[in-house]
Amino acid sequence: MIKVITIIIINIFLIYSLMICEVVYRMKNISKTIMRILFINLLFITLILADVKVGEGFPSLALLNQQSKKVEIPKKGEVLLLISFEKDTSTAIQEFLKEKKSDFLSANNMMYISDISSLPSFLVNLFVLPKLKKFDFEVALIYDENELDREEEKITVIHIKDNNVTSISFIEVHELEKFMVKPTSF
Repeated sequence: MIKVITIIIINIFLIYSLMICEVVYRMKNISKTIMRILFINLLFITLILADVKVGEGFPSLALLNQQSKKVEIPKKGEVLLLISFEKDTSTAIQEFLKEKKSDFLSANNMMYISDISSLPSFLVNLFVLPKLKKFDFEVALIYDENELDREEEKITVIHIKDNNVTSISFIEVHELEKFMVKPTSF
């Protein structure tokens, strides 16, 4: 929703700027220019708000781990992504993984991804990263806005096979242990 509001505000600002240009420079094709800009922005909005869908390729994400090393989602084979978008779901995944062996994620073809794009950078640098660096498992971090599906207070679980999304689930925090009993059966 924030993305839509931001893009609408940008569109209004662009139209207002073009109207000022009309007055100042007496542009003759202002309506055509406005229509072109609105069309390009509408296309841009569609691309930004495109959801990840089952049967489609998984989008490329710029991910860094807690040690600031680049992380890539494998293009070949199967992988299960555990994605948190909120502090509570992130804490639940971290507590769950702290109880497991350090190779639990890799041994089960899983990745833990935490979306920190909504946090101010000073909070990330002062509090979040120092805490995450203490873990012996890898946490891939999303710093930029993204198009991944989410539900409030739920963990997004995406199963990918050969870079194609095969399933998307939203699980409650208390379901994490049940869901992971047989992680290879996704």
